[in-house]
Amino acid sequence: MLKDDFNHLMELFVQSAEGKQVDIQQVFSESLEFFEKLKYRIQNGTPEEKKEAITLMSEMHAKMMSEVRRVCDKTGMTEEQLLSYADNPANFSQDQWRNIQEAKEKMAKTGLDLARAVTGGKTDTIPSQAAGKEKVSAAEADTKKKSASKSKKSGWLRS
Repeated sequence: MLKDDFNHLMELFVQSAEGKQVDIQQVFSESLEFFEKLKYRIQNGTPEEKKEAITLMSEMHAKMMSEVRRVCDKTGMTEEQLLSYADNPANFSQDQWRNIQEAKEKMAKTGLDLARAVTGGKTDTIPSQAAGKEKVSAAEADTKKKSASKSKKSGWLRS
C-alpha cells in the first residue's frame, strides 16, 4: 500500500513537471499524508518495513531531483532561478501564495519529524540536504539555511 501511495504521488510530480494541470493543494495534501505514513512505518514497522520506508524516501528524493532538472531543462532556468521564482509571491495569486506558505510550513514540520524518526528521535543531528548523506547539527543546518537564503536574496547565482 505504501508503494502504491508512492507511485501515485510520483505520478502527480511527473504530471506537474510536464506542465499538466495538477491541483497543487492535492499534491501538498497527499505528500503530507505520505510522509506521515512513512514516519509511522519508520517508528513502528518491522525491520523490513523500516528498510522499505527509507528506500522509498531515497527513491522519492532522486525522482524529485530528476523532475526538477527536467523542469530546468524545459524552462532554461537554473535550479537557483527556479527556486527564486517559486519564492516570489508576485508569481502567484494571494490565495495560491497563502496555500503554498501554509503547505511549506506543514511540510517542513513533517520533514523534521520524519528526520527525527529516521535518526531515532535525536534532535542533535538531522540529514542535511546540502551535504547529501552527511549529517550536521541542527544549528549548522539552520546556519546553512540562513546563508543560502542570503545568497538567493542578493541575486547571486552559481553558474
